[in-house]
Amino acid sequence: MIAHQKEERDLDYKQKRLAALRIPGGIAAAVGIGFILYGFNQAGANTLLYIGGQVLGAVLLLLGITPLILYHQRYGADSAAESIQGQGIPGQGQTQEDTSWIPVGGWIFADVIGITRNLRADASAGVEYYVICRYRDFKEHVEHTFTSRSMKEYPGKEIIGKRVKVFFHSKDPEDYTVDLNTIE
Repeated sequence: MIAHQKEERDLDYKQKRLAALRIPGGIAAAVGIGFILYGFNQAGANTLLYIGGQVLGAVLLLLGITPLILYHQRYGADSAAESIQGQGIPGQGQTQEDTSWIPVGGWIFADVIGITRNLRADASAGVEYYVICRYRDFKEHVEHTFTSRSMKEYPGKEIIGKRVKVFFHSKDPEDYTVDLNTIE
């Protein structure tokens, strides 16, 4: 559980850092566009200024839009307002975990993001593998991570990126089953 909380803190830190880089990135992109336009303006007069303006403008434009693209790829297009305001982040004004997303007696689809093994297991017991999957609630701008039951055989890296059903037995977010027979 402590590792999961650290992972959530790291995710929040990375999200805030990328959100903060979007403003200077936007400025750098605007300056880059300005240099590109300047380069076009100098095209007839000075070839060196034209090429220099184009190259410098392209570099600034790429550096400027990279944080914006990464942010939208990782956290969704409309999560910016909530992440900047601090809403939906555990530990900031929330006293109890929101469980409204849990369909009691139902299921959700989660993306398989990795396979891990239990390094602390007794060597005589053999290697145990676990499938790690993630559910992104785009409405509430949160992610939930789930771990499958232990398996004696490696399931194969081909399942990474596929979807699996996670069944809930109650409103307790820890009372779930990752059904590896439902991999799509």
